[in-house]
Order: sequence, then structure tokens, then C-alpha cells
Amino acid sequence: MTASDERAFIDANVLFSAAIGSGVCQIVLTMPSVVCLTSDYCFDEARRNLTAKAPPEALAWLLSAVEDMEVVTTPPPDMWDVIAHHLPARATTDLPVLAASVTARAHTLITGNTRDFGGLMTHPVPGLPVVYTPRAFLLRGPRSA
Repeated sequence: MTASDERAFIDANVLFSAAIGSGVCQIVLTMPSVVCLTSDYCFDEARRNLTAKAPPEALAWLLSAVEDMEVVTTPPPDMWDVIAHHLPARATTDLPVLAASVTARAHTLITGNTRDFGGLMTHPVPGLPVVYTPRAFLLRGPRSA
């Protein structure tokens, strides 16, 4: 990792999609000059969903992939309250995701959740990671130093 590497926070739905074979999500996780981060919260969600809904090799893929990622601790709920106004009120399960991406100093947050993160995709907020879908991030490519 170099100082110019982009820090990209990966949401649980992207981890899940990559594990079940989404080529776009798998490419995002292996892009050069990108340090992939996730949180214990996102990892646990992806692991639970894979265990319940996917073949065993998908969980094995996730466990292997996460070895190459930085897994951060989800911040406490008082941090969620600080950023809550940036997400729709219904997006309570997304608060720990956004909070973790902020405390991890991520440049970007990559998620497939356009319903709850769509506002941040179209109207970036200074001080928050820029939010992309996996496809949009892949098309944009890593940021320049």
C-alpha cells in the first residue's frame, strides 16, 4: 500500500455478490492501487447471508478474499447518530456501514444499495466517502493521487 492508494470501503452486498460469482464485484476487489476495507459488521452480514443462501464454496471464497482486506471495527452507535442525517430514516441498518467507512478514512464506499445510498451517489457530501455502485467504480477506476 502506498500513500496514493485509494481506500475503498466494501459493503456487505458487494462482498456477497463477489462471493457468488459477480465478475464486476470480484474485479473491484482486486483492482491495483485500491486498498479494500470492510467492517466486522459488513463481513458478518455477508457471511450470514452466504451461509443461509449460497453454496459452501461461496463462503470459502469470502473467507479467502477477506484475508487481503483491512477489516475495521464498527464504531459505536453515537457515531452513527453523527452521520444519520445523510441517509434516509428507513436506512437504520446502513448507519454502521457509513459510520465505519468514515472512521476508516475511506475515500469511497462501494455498495449495490442504490435505494438508501442513492442520494450520496448523486450528491456527494464533503467529509464523507464518495459512494459508487461496483460498476460505476469500475468504470471510473482508481482515483489519481
